Amino acid sequence: MRILILSCNTGEGHNTAAGAIRQVAEARGDAVEIFDALSYWPAGTNEFICSGQRFLYKNAPSLFGVGYRFLELASEVDPDAEKAEKKKKQTDKAISRLVKKPSAKLYEDLSAGRFDAVICTHVFALVMMTEIRRATGDFYPTFFVATDYTCSPGVNISDFEGCFIPDEGLTEEFVACGVPADRLVATGIPIRAEFYESAPKAEAKARLGLPTDKRAVVLMSGSMGCGPIGRIAKKILKVIPDDTVLVTICGRNERLYEQLSVLPQVGSSLFPVGFTREMSSYMDAAELIITKAGGLSSTEAAAKHLPIVFIDAIPGLEIHNRDFFFNLGLAAYGETPADILEQIERLIGDPEQLERMREGLWARFNHRSAEEICDFVHRFAPADPRTPEA
Repeated sequence: MRILILSCNTGEGHNTAAGAIRQVAEARGDAVEIFDALSYWPAGTNEFICSGQRFLYKNAPSLFGVGYRFLELASEVDPDAEKAEKKKKQTDKAISRLVKKPSAKLYEDLSAGRFDAVICTHVFALVMMTEIRRATGDFYPTFFVATDYTCSPGVNISDFEGCFIPDEGLTEEFVACGVPADRLVATGIPIRAEFYESAPKAEAKARLGLPTDKRAVVLMSGSMGCGPIGRIAKKILKVIPDDTVLVTICGRNERLYEQLSVLPQVGSSLFPVGFTREMSSYMDAAELIITKAGGLSSTEAAAKHLPIVFIDAIPGLEIHNRDFFFNLGLAAYGETPADILEQIERLIGDPEQLERMREGLWARFNHRSAEEICDFVHRFAPADPRTPEA
């Protein structure tokens, strides 16, 4: 089977999910390509969208949240059927005008590649595939992977054969947003295979150069290393027990790494780390992770059955992610550095609570998501990718 995965370079999560699916599909003998849906837009527009989102995310999170809430309100289903249908037609028309030209360019590559199925890991890509279907009549089997614990704006106005959602408990929300229940498949969010495996803590610590006779707590904030990580790290170091070390993942934030690397606690109770591809091992080594509520990072920790304290949630998707875990009793969170510190102290001093959280995560996160997605796509996709099912 030839599979096209459409992602968007607006954040690492969508690309990570795409890579996890490709890892499984190629191991099964499928031919897989990953395209950036935004690459079909003019270069200036592409860069504006990506850099603009990153800027707001890092420097003006409240404004980012306002924009996201506007999209949520615009996507809400009106209880009046006639009004809902009118609103949907108006939205469809506006979006069609917006994505018409880039979708036509994408369609050229689809036609040339003769793909059997298309998997979208970003709603923007899904909207483009919906436009192609409506404009051309070609029905490439199309599937959507939700990479956050909520129904994102735009999913409800799109056409697809299957929508892979993070958890069965979100079914009601997706249906309430207007997504047909018979197209929802609770697979979990796809993550790399290494996060389903675990190494003994002592072995992971030795491999990473951490003290094997001390507990480890990991502090991170995604690949950008944004948020008040430096301030939180310094506050934690003042109260951290003697038998515990703090591993701070700075990501691509070189300034943060430099600031932490000169602190006197480095090598004893503090271990700053730059951008790394060893997150699986750091999670194996840890008793607890302190992180922002990204869909992929949360899922990776959950698959490791690693208790989470959420920090600095960005209004919008991250609030939904945070609340999903918190409402199930699978994570804690703090609104301020002081609140976060209180949660960390409480959990580090309560091994029984940590164990309850680990057990809850083990019971809830047991899907091999990428494998289930590939299974579904193989069962569904017809032999002729451009022939709609009867």
